[in-house]
Amino acid sequence: MTLPSDPSSDPSAPSLPSSPAHGSRAKGAARRRSFLRPSHVWADFVLYTRAYMRNPEALFFSLLFPVILVLLFGAIFSGSSAPSAVPLYIQNLDGQNATTLAFYHYVEETGLVTIHNVSASAGPLGTYLSQHSESNGIVIPAGFGEQVWNLTHGGRGVPVALQFYDNPFDSTSAAIVSGAVQLALQNFKGAPVAYLAKAVPVGSLSFTPKTIDFEIPGLIGFAILMTPMFSMVNVTSEYKKEKLFKALSLTPLTKGEWLLSKILFNWLLTFLAAAILFATGILAYGAHVIVGPLLIPFLLVGPLLFVSLGMLIGTVSKRAETAGIIGNLVTFPMMFLSGSFIPVSVMPGWLQPYAKVWPLYYVIDGIESVSVFSDVAHALIDLGIVSVMAAVAFVAAVLVFRWREE
Repeated sequence: MTLPSDPSSDPSAPSLPSSPAHGSRAKGAARRRSFLRPSHVWADFVLYTRAYMRNPEALFFSLLFPVILVLLFGAIFSGSSAPSAVPLYIQNLDGQNATTLAFYHYVEETGLVTIHNVSASAGPLGTYLSQHSESNGIVIPAGFGEQVWNLTHGGRGVPVALQFYDNPFDSTSAAIVSGAVQLALQNFKGAPVAYLAKAVPVGSLSFTPKTIDFEIPGLIGFAILMTPMFSMVNVTSEYKKEKLFKALSLTPLTKGEWLLSKILFNWLLTFLAAAILFATGILAYGAHVIVGPLLIPFLLVGPLLFVSLGMLIGTVSKRAETAGIIGNLVTFPMMFLSGSFIPVSVMPGWLQPYAKVWPLYYVIDGIESVSVFSDVAHALIDLGIVSVMAAVAFVAAVLVFRWREE
């Protein structure tokens, strides 16, 4: 992807006022007195934005490409490979009945699911799953064990309905849970004794979520990653190669002002991309997503993290070509392993821990917790993790960044 060069070095663009050569000491003192001057930040921001808007390829990948992905994923959704064991939350309303406990044992024995017990005192299972950003749950009704016993010892009664909750974006895991339950029920060796009722999607109590609701957070994460990373890797490495940082060091523009203008630009682009993606999902597919104030921190901290990471990669790389390779080696695995396109829950079990190493995972998981599940507690944990990562990357990038190469 070709991104625009920094307009601060564009000879056709209006230049910032420069100091005379003999006044270099005074210029340095002035910089120290006023590290961040809003007029300089604004001038560089405006020039960079104008240059970016004149680059059709950059605009396509930043704003239009994510929209195309929303439309494609909204129209066609296909499952992925299954994990080794799917988390299954079971709420037992039948107590310690021996037949019910046998059902537990048979389900766990399949090896397809990992059972998590939810107390009856926790309230409705759907509410519990929503508040904890989880899916795939079963409610065992009161009288389940007795009814199954009657059916297997004389055939009296009708099959018991097990209430089933799932995630519509994760149809593969739902199918695995269904298969595990069917295998478990076969161990009772008789007429059908129970069945899963029609799945109830897990989500905010105010609406029934759709597949597109779970896709939008991943694609917003994709937008947060791509432009800040690629733009800063390209700009930083190319400026080093062409000695443009050295030229900028002779102007009144400081490193802090230059960096802040880039961060402001990527914040603007991120908010614009998120607005477009939410609007596309809602208008094209009737997506039900919660657009609340807690989304704002993720749209601020995410770009800051990837601007810093991109600048760090571009700065420490000796050559522009090397920076591009390193940027791709970091960006593409993160893109596919963090849940931008494929839910982490349907990845192989051995791969899921590696997915949670990438910072983008916590950005997407946090946005999903806010916009789909209304799970504020979970979102705050994700935000804390991303904020720490962003602070570390920013400090590291600032420490290694130099106007002039020694």
